[in-house]
Amino acid sequence: MGAVAWGTHLAEHPGVDKGQVHEYIHPETALSTHSDNITSLDQDVVELCSITEENGALQAAVEDLVSRSKCQNLRVIGLPEDIEGNNPRQFMADLFKEVAAEALWNSTPELDRAHRRLRSKPRQGSRPVIVRFHRYIDKERVLLWAKEHRNMTYRGHNIKFYEDFSAAVAKRRAAFNQVKSLLFKKGIRFGMIYPARLRVTFNGMTHIFDCPEQAELFYDERICD
Repeated sequence: MGAVAWGTHLAEHPGVDKGQVHEYIHPETALSTHSDNITSLDQDVVELCSITEENGALQAAVEDLVSRSKCQNLRVIGLPEDIEGNNPRQFMADLFKEVAAEALWNSTPELDRAHRRLRSKPRQGSRPVIVRFHRYIDKERVLLWAKEHRNMTYRGHNIKFYEDFSAAVAKRRAAFNQVKSLLFKKGIRFGMIYPARLRVTFNGMTHIFDCPEQAELFYDERICD
């Protein structure tokens, strides 16, 4: 009995999948269908890859815009809640003039705004104060001065000035914290390069690392006893 006759006979039985019988009788049709399905899947994969690349580029563009919007900001740590009163912008301008007078040539910096980090007031500790300078150069002068004067106080409170990074950049920089702690304990000079690269000076040579794994491997192989 030929394939067609056998398939026709088989299809007459109850419970038999007639679609499978058709594929048995006409295999070239089934192969063509499967080929079309594979081609369609390939096209879907290409489109998905394209969308993923576009999303990655869009995310990078958004991150760049966020970072640029923060380039004139400073984050001030250590000020008790409500010490700034009802006019935080003027309070912070006076604070910078008093604490960092040398960096600002004894002038009062012009600030666009100042506010606490937008989250609920903590039961303990205090939220950072975010300050936006009107002039980028004033922010840079204060920040560079602060790096040379680690023990700053204001009205008896220890305070610190930091860059105001975006959440994504802050997370990438925080990934280096463990190896930075090891370097600090060994007395090795290091610093961060924007947005998130570690610079290490060891035995008179400078090494730059793009990821913490590279830095940790360098520490294990070259520095660790």
